[in-house]
Amino acid sequence: MTRSQPANRRRFLFGLVWIVLILALWQHERSAFAHYAGVKDQFETVAEGQSEASVYSRLGKPSYHEGRCGTIARISTGCQVEFVYGHPFSPLTADYFIVEFNGDHEVIATRHWVSP
Repeated sequence: MTRSQPANRRRFLFGLVWIVLILALWQHERSAFAHYAGVKDQFETVAEGQSEASVYSRLGKPSYHEGRCGTIARISTGCQVEFVYGHPFSPLTADYFIVEFNGDHEVIATRHWVSP
């Protein structure tokens, strides 16, 4: 075995690891953009009075935040929980779809918020 064989093997494994990491990152970003596109298309169909479960089934899991209200911007009083769907490059690209819920888990406000 020559000295170059272990070095070549290490280079090959290093390159293989990088390729796998790049492919995994690409797949993650691809699915994030697909989810964002779906939220963008369906957001206008969310209406006051809809249940939290209905919004969850229509828009999917919030991609940026789920919980305490006012994370990005407080839309209404009486908010108990908010769902925030963000652009895949958030917060670098500040483009958010916000849905606020009351204590009965019903939509009380929606807003598409884009940073100035």
